[in-house]
Amino acid sequence: MVDQDEVVVCAKRGDIDGLQAAMKRPGTRPQGKACEVALVFAADNNQVNAVKLLLAAGVSAKATDENQRTGLHAAAQKGFADVARMLVKKGADFKALDSDGRKALDAAISQKHLAVIKVLLRAGDKLKPDQTCKGLDAVKKEVQLEFLLNDLKAYASPTDFATELSEADSAVWEAQKAQMRLCEAKEEQKAGHTVVQLESSLEAEMELYEQMKNSEDSVQKELKDLRVSVQTVESDHGLLKSKLEAAEVAAKEAAETQAEGEIEYKALLAELKKLESEKEEADGEIAAKESERDNAQSIAQELKEEANAMKLRNKDLSEQLKSESAQLRGWERDKEAAAELTAQAHAILGVPSPTNRRQPNEPLV
Repeated sequence: MVDQDEVVVCAKRGDIDGLQAAMKRPGTRPQGKACEVALVFAADNNQVNAVKLLLAAGVSAKATDENQRTGLHAAAQKGFADVARMLVKKGADFKALDSDGRKALDAAISQKHLAVIKVLLRAGDKLKPDQTCKGLDAVKKEVQLEFLLNDLKAYASPTDFATELSEADSAVWEAQKAQMRLCEAKEEQKAGHTVVQLESSLEAEMELYEQMKNSEDSVQKELKDLRVSVQTVESDHGLLKSKLEAAEVAAKEAAETQAEGEIEYKALLAELKKLESEKEEADGEIAAKESERDNAQSIAQELKEEANAMKLRNKDLSEQLKSESAQLRGWERDKEAAAELTAQAHAILGVPSPTNRRQPNEPLV
């Protein structure tokens, strides 16, 4: 085996005289495997003089043993900072991987050898994000401070930077002015696009609003005629409202308790039939206007749906159309009030409303 060669044994023991004699034997070459393995064993046993002798004889600081370990791996594993420093100075490869895929720094961190870690970080090796051990942060800060001090020392040379600084300042100010101008232009362009889009949306919404307002005027005329008829039943509005509220409560209770709901439903049905008999006298007056009422109610329902859709579209433009929206809401309230009065009139007269016709077996609400 190679590790039993005389040069390896002497290096391992730190026998300088024997190592010198073995190096002079015929066939022993600094570039030979025996000398390379001897360097690794000398580092592994902290034989500083043996390492120094082998390096001076020409053995490469990057030499490896049969397991791809370098002398730097061995020194890092054992914590021999002087040997590691000597090998790094002679060009040892701190990025080299052994047969387990580990660098010397990995071995030093696993054994918490801070002095060796410091040597490797100074040489330029980098820590992995997840690598840590006790005292590592202090070593990192110390090495970073050394690098900073070295950089500052490099700037200590007597150099006149006044002219370059003046030129650089001028260029920086010009660049900043250009950047500010471009940023301002970009924001103005963005604002311009926004204004154009808002104006386009506003124009479309205003056109739709005018169309609906025209339709509203025609409906208002028809509703005005209907209000004359509705006024005759205003005195019964309070009673009818209480009855409708009672019917709504009864309908909700019917969903929870079927038996009680059926009883209340029949009672309400009897009351409604009684009201129908009382309203038959008004059927003659309403019959002539039934067609107009149906058309007006249909138009009012369509306008209500269009108004709801317009409310959704105008959500983002609510601030710009605030005054118009206020007028539209006023119109909505008038329209809903008219629709409610119309529905009440239908209910009193016993004529089902076009939008509130109850299906068979449907609870009253």
